[in-house]
Amino acid sequence: MKLFKDNLEQELFKVLQMSEENIIIISPFMSLNIAEKLVPIVKTYQIDCKVITRFERSPLLKMLIV
Repeated sequence: MKLFKDNLEQELFKVLQMSEENIIIISPFMSLNIAEKLVPIVKTYQIDCKVITRFERSPLLKMLIV
């Protein structure tokens, strides 16, 4: 798990292209613009991508622990 604080967009797309299987993005502030850029990359690299924009702690922890 990595936490990004600076250059978020650049880091996100770099990590996506390096991802081998799946990625979970937790971001309550993801814009439509970023989401639209995300889709073609996920399709091109065939990445299983989950985006969580709002969550309750308990179900989120269950999903991450699996």
